[in-house]
Amino acid sequence: MDAPQIVALQWERSSAASVTPKVTDSVEQSLGIDIGTQSVDIDAVANYMDSNATSTRRVGYGAVNLQRMEVSVTCDGSVSLDGEAMMWAEDETGIIECDREYDPATAPVAAAARANYCG
Repeated sequence: MDAPQIVALQWERSSAASVTPKVTDSVEQSLGIDIGTQSVDIDAVANYMDSNATSTRRVGYGAVNLQRMEVSVTCDGSVSLDGEAMMWAEDETGIIECDREYDPATAPVAAAARANYCG
């Protein structure tokens, strides 16, 4: 992940003008999400690595499982709003040593980080 992900609601153009804070609050409560929440901060991993230097080649990573969900809201029985919620599950950060092997079955994100960035 090159940048943190942010929980968001994106409304279809035809629905956007009708969205009020009350609608947004209702969707947040229904889905159990908090609009604007940021995923793992990869800069925090980089700062930790900078302040804890070693001679071993290491890679810091941050990963999330992105999820999208169609959202449809009906207000007062007549106004229908359609959009999409973007969120994530299973966020993970870590630091790996490039000279160590990681089992894709038990540490898939670490194994992918090693394969993609340790070259």
